[in-house]
Amino acid sequence: MKTLSFIFGIGAIIFATSVDAKNWDLAKDFSATNNPNGAWTYGYYSLYGALGLDLQIDAIGFTKLTYSYSDTNYLSWFTPNDISILNISKQSNVNKLNLTAGLAPQIAFYAPVIRWTAPTDGIFHIKTDFSYLGVGASSFGVSQVGIRTDNVNLSSSYIGGTDGFLNYENSISLLAGQYIDFFVAKNQHSIGLQSTIAIVPEPKIFMLLILGLATFIRRLQLSRTYKF
Repeated sequence: MKTLSFIFGIGAIIFATSVDAKNWDLAKDFSATNNPNGAWTYGYYSLYGALGLDLQIDAIGFTKLTYSYSDTNYLSWFTPNDISILNISKQSNVNKLNLTAGLAPQIAFYAPVIRWTAPTDGIFHIKTDFSYLGVGASSFGVSQVGIRTDNVNLSSSYIGGTDGFLNYENSISLLAGQYIDFFVAKNQHSIGLQSTIAIVPEPKIFMLLILGLATFIRRLQLSRTYKF
């Protein structure tokens, strides 16, 4: 029994290590110099006439951001002067990003988007937290936040006020090249966002590790038993 417990204990360590080696952390990975930045791309939706209310599929166009700023305390991606406000930023020692939607009068509404693209086929565990960071929201002063894949909302909500938030946690199957979009639309309030993504190893891989360890330990025991 002790041997079996030891095997599963070592297997669990290897399992945890393999998961950790394939983790992505939106805030920790954030860069104001690279875009794309590994699996992450920083951009925005152009919501012509939609005002971000429903995010109709045919109203969405994704554009990669090209302007950035960085110093020792602040990192940011933002849009040209013709789009007011919109930015994706991070302050040092803060484990979340700040997303603010933008507006170009009489042209379009702009929603900041952080896109994560699956580097391989697999099942991915996603944990995401949106929180309201603005001040003085009223009943109409809310922002739409959400998560999308293949032009379908996995989860979305209107949040506003100090208690506003959206939490999402789920495991989904993706093919290499499929993406997850984290967005903030409607109004120019600051929304905090943090998300982690981890690939989930297939159960058969874990069992192979266990069997391999069991075989190794059994051989070790036999070698000690027959040693003269």
